[in-house]
Amino acid sequence: MDMALFVGALAGILFGLSAALGLTFTAMLMLIVRPDQSAVGLLWWAAGLAVVGLCGLPLAYRAGKAALGHDFSVPGHPSRSWAWLAAVFPAAIALGYLAFQQDVLPEVLGPLAQILAAGIPVGLVAVVARRQAPPARPIRIWGQFLSGLWIAPTAALLVELILLVPIGFAVALGLLATPAGSETLMPLLQAPAPSAEMIEPAELLLSQPWILAVALVYIAVLVPLTEEALKTVAVWPFLRSSLSEAEAFLGGVLGGAGYALFEALFLPQPGSEWAVTMISRVGTTLMHAFTAGIAARGLVAAAAQRRPARFATSYLAACALHGIWNAVVVGVGVTTLILPEMSNTSLAETLESLVSSAGVVAVAALSLLALIGLLWMGRRARRSSATS
Repeated sequence: MDMALFVGALAGILFGLSAALGLTFTAMLMLIVRPDQSAVGLLWWAAGLAVVGLCGLPLAYRAGKAALGHDFSVPGHPSRSWAWLAAVFPAAIALGYLAFQQDVLPEVLGPLAQILAAGIPVGLVAVVARRQAPPARPIRIWGQFLSGLWIAPTAALLVELILLVPIGFAVALGLLATPAGSETLMPLLQAPAPSAEMIEPAELLLSQPWILAVALVYIAVLVPLTEEALKTVAVWPFLRSSLSEAEAFLGGVLGGAGYALFEALFLPQPGSEWAVTMISRVGTTLMHAFTAGIAARGLVAAAAQRRPARFATSYLAACALHGIWNAVVVGVGVTTLILPEMSNTSLAETLESLVSSAGVVAVAALSLLALIGLLWMGRRARRSSATS
C-alpha cells in the first residue's frame, strides 16, 4: 500500500508540474507576441496546476519512507501556531486588488494572490478539523486530502459533463421546436468561438422560465448528488476497517477541503469581481468540508452497521445543504442578469439591490451554519468515539 501511494503521489506531482510548465511556456509566448488578458488566464491555470501537483509532495515523502521501512511518524495534532494563516488572508485579497483593480504586475501578483486566497481557508479548515479529531498518521491525512483534490473533482467533472449532454440535447430540441426558440438558439450554435455577440442570446435563453427550471434542477439537484457522493472517496479504502465516527468525519472534511481547493484555484477568473468572489469562496470551502464530513461519517457508519439507511440520511442532508447553496448563488447571478432588461429601470435597480442583499445574507447564514456544523459535529463525533 505504501509503495502504491508513493507511485500515485509521484504520478500526480509529475502530471501537475508538466501541465503547469506547458501552460507557462505557452503564456510566455503569448505575452511576447500579443500581450492580452488570455495570457494572464493561462498563467492563472498554470499556477493552479503547479499547486495541485506540489500538494502531493508530503504524501510522496511519507509514503516513500514508509515503503523503505523508515517512516516512524506517530499520530499527532497540528500546532495552534497555524492560526497565523488567518492574518495572511487579507494580504492575499490586497494583492489581488493591486493586480486586477490597479493593474500592478497582474501576471505575477494575480496568480500569487489566487494561490494564497484559495489555500489559506482550506488550510485553516483542515487544521481545525484535525485538532478536533483523534490523532492520525500523516500518510492517511495527506492521502484523504489528495483524494478530494485529485480524484473527486476529475470524476465529478466527467459525470457532470455526461449528465449535461442529454439535458443540453433536450433543451436544444425544445428550443428548435418553436420559431422564437430557434431564432434565439441558432446564433449560439453558429458562433465559431465565445464572443460578446453571444451574451444577448444567452440572456434571452435564461429569461425563459422552463430553461431556468431545467438549469436549477441540474445545478441544485444533480450536481450536489454527484459531488457529495464522490467526495466520500476519502473514506472508501476504510469501509472494511474500524474507523471511528470522528476519524470518518475528519476524512470527509479533508476530502471536502481538497475539493474546495480545486474549485477555488480554477473556477474564479481574473477581473474586477475577483476579490468579492474569493471572499465568498471562504463560505464555499466551509460548505464543501462540512457536507463531505456528514456524508463520509454516514457512509462509514452504514458500512459498519450494515444499515444503508444511515448513509442515505446523511447523504441527502449533505446534498440538501449543497443544493440550497448552489440555488442561492446561481439564482442571484441569473436574477441580476435578467432584471436590467425590465422597462422600468428604477424598479429593476431596486429589485436588483434587494436580490443582491438577500443573496449576501443567505450566503453568510449558510457559511455560518457550515462553520458551526463543522465545530459541533467534530466534537460530537469525538465524544461518541471516546465513549465507544
